Amino acid sequence: MHYTPSSHIIVALSLFISMVSAVDPPGDLPGWATDPTMGGKYTLAACGLNSDKGEGFTQRRNKAVSKARDGLTQIICTKAEAIAKSWTRDGSTIVVQDDRGLAVKSLVDAVNLAADSLIQKTVQRAFFQNPQSGTQYVWIYIDPVAIPQLVTEIKAKAREAVEKTVHFPKAGDADASFQDLNLIVDSAFSAKGKDDQSKRNEPEKAAEEPPAVIGAPPTK
Repeated sequence: MHYTPSSHIIVALSLFISMVSAVDPPGDLPGWATDPTMGGKYTLAACGLNSDKGEGFTQRRNKAVSKARDGLTQIICTKAEAIAKSWTRDGSTIVVQDDRGLAVKSLVDAVNLAADSLIQKTVQRAFFQNPQSGTQYVWIYIDPVAIPQLVTEIKAKAREAVEKTVHFPKAGDADASFQDLNLIVDSAFSAKGKDDQSKRNEPEKAAEEPPAVIGAPPTK
């Protein structure tokens, strides 16, 4: 059983790129502004932009950070829905059909709960202000080294939540079904590219390098 990215993620990304393009031509922006995942290296990443002109620099930047976090929350929620629907559709042995709806809701809530604290702790990784339009862009992502622990928490919270709301024929069916769920969660949050240690260290190295910015405020 494999996790298949939801079409909603693709549509949301397309809409985001269209929104960015409507404000500033993509060629005038850093790569992370149009592709926050940087080709899949950063599994959970988002860009927030603020084109308001009526407030001070810091207030505008903070709004961009808030929008980026909202975007990251939406990405997590979309992943959670896709995971839950894939699991209940393709492999779970839940007996009562009505329980499938409860399983989906329980899973989505568990994933969002596990990820929320990490999302709220995200900080600005890079900043760009277009000198022509004045639009501010902020890039955030969940540290790749924190994702394995997040996945572990998601699995634990998901099982705990689902076992309270759905029914399986017997314990063995539940164990097999949750093993399938764990594989789907692993696939949903895995990064693209090579899995060697040097590649896993690249995000941290990139985060430490000062980005090319115009008028960048502190990163925290």
